[in-house]
Amino acid sequence: MNKLAIITGLAGLALGATGGYLACHLIEKKKIDQAISDGVQETLSEIRGNQRQKIMENEEKKTNIINAIPHFNAVDIAKDIAKDSGYVSEESSDSKEPEGSPDEDDDGLPFDAEKDAETLTLAEKHNIWDEEDPSELDSVTQEEYDDEQEPEKPKAIEDLDPKKAPYPITEDQWSNEFEEETAQGFWDKITVMFFKDNVFAERVRYNEFETMSSQETELAFGKDNVKKFIEDRSLGRIFIRNNRLTADYEIIRSPRSYSSAMHEEDEEE
Repeated sequence: MNKLAIITGLAGLALGATGGYLACHLIEKKKIDQAISDGVQETLSEIRGNQRQKIMENEEKKTNIINAIPHFNAVDIAKDIAKDSGYVSEESSDSKEPEGSPDEDDDGLPFDAEKDAETLTLAEKHNIWDEEDPSELDSVTQEEYDDEQEPEKPKAIEDLDPKKAPYPITEDQWSNEFEEETAQGFWDKITVMFFKDNVFAERVRYNEFETMSSQETELAFGKDNVKKFIEDRSLGRIFIRNNRLTADYEIIRSPRSYSSAMHEEDEEE
């Protein structure tokens, strides 16, 4: 029993010592953590205080610099520059009233009182805003007036449907219709050569041609008419009317190629 009591007492003593050590250790750790936290806060407060102090010092320096800059007068600066450049002398820089009254010496002024009075009288008689008297305008003959007016489009052309696609016409229509309108400039008669290398070229002079793109030929002759003429080699000549372009086209099939025709013209030159 004594041994057991001794063992139990020793175990209790060990546990108590261990518990006491742990308790003391925790208390010391809390003190250390608190001390560290307090030190950090104190350091941060010091840093913030220094920063605020620097900001205040910088603002004070800015204020001192701004207050040290003198206030300039723009007029005075301009006058000083003019003086330094030699444009204005010191005597003339100060405005002075001329001595004597303006009426004391008028002989030197560039005015002619008699001529000025005459000019004023004429100005009072004539106002530039007054309407011109029609009787004073140059008379215009009826023929001259008609020539200045834009001529009206002939009724034969006005009656045509401009939305109608290009369509074939006869040789008689090509030769006899719209002759007067063509002479007046309201209608065009255009000859186009179709060479065997599938080139359409408008004849602008006797031996001078201007090639046409596929888009131009379709707009002028119509896509179906172009296709039919190219494929049907029996057609040596056709006539197409285009209401929208106010033009008649004569299309002639050439036995030559465009390149050979141009080459021959170059040799002739």
